[in-house]
Amino acid sequence: MRPASSRAISRNSSLSAKGSGGDALRTASLQVIDDQTIKIATQRFDVDIVFKLQLSGRGLSCISGLKGCINLLELNLSGNTITSLAGLGCLPQLRTLILSTNLISSLDTHLTNLSKLESLHLQDNRISDLESLCDPMGLRPLTSLRALYLQNLDRTLPNPVCGQPRYKARLLAQLPALTNLDGERSPSRSSYMELSAESVYLSTHTAPPRPLIILDIPAWSDPEAAAVAAALQAPVAAAAAQLLQDGVTSMVKVLDECQVLNEVLGSEISKAQAV
Repeated sequence: MRPASSRAISRNSSLSAKGSGGDALRTASLQVIDDQTIKIATQRFDVDIVFKLQLSGRGLSCISGLKGCINLLELNLSGNTITSLAGLGCLPQLRTLILSTNLISSLDTHLTNLSKLESLHLQDNRISDLESLCDPMGLRPLTSLRALYLQNLDRTLPNPVCGQPRYKARLLAQLPALTNLDGERSPSRSSYMELSAESVYLSTHTAPPRPLIILDIPAWSDPEAAAVAAALQAPVAAAAAQLLQDGVTSMVKVLDECQVLNEVLGSEISKAQAV
């Protein structure tokens, strides 16, 4: 009998031979995931020592064949045509899950067993129901979840749910443990829960705009001209007041967004300097 080291070398050589197509085999389209596919993609001889698996853009329409990956920490299945998350419940150690650019419309109940999941990427899918994300069968059981992406930081690749009114405030109110939503990190002294509460308060306690005072200009000596001026004064004043109010509201919104971005950038710079 050959020594264990010789058998391991032989298995690795065999795997290299089977994967002698190199990158072509590691990027070919797949019908299903199986142990051999995982070994070729990761260049490991056993699936139970695979910690990171990337099968993006491989034409996969479902998730299967991962039961042996009991120690998998990161899974990237982006750029496929996956519609269901069935098949993920067998990955108890998973920390990062990347499923961007697929055809997923709901989370069903297939993530509830991923108690150690910390980062979930779902940009560019078809998720439209905000309530289902936050219910007990959605994201709420993921107690370790800290980063959630339903769109990019620059608002590209959004899910339909991202366009709903007060999308962030409602989501953060249900998932207060999040520290990163769509790439926006929480400020060092404030949690997203606090930001969400402030946003809700401001949206319901906005001070009414100050009334616009129009000076009473004496009528012209020409009766006909004075009549025309009087007829035009009221609608012009109302339009001016509306334009001013819209301008102030827009400016406040821009300033708020600039402040948040400035805090995010300051936090990132501090982290980079610390490293």
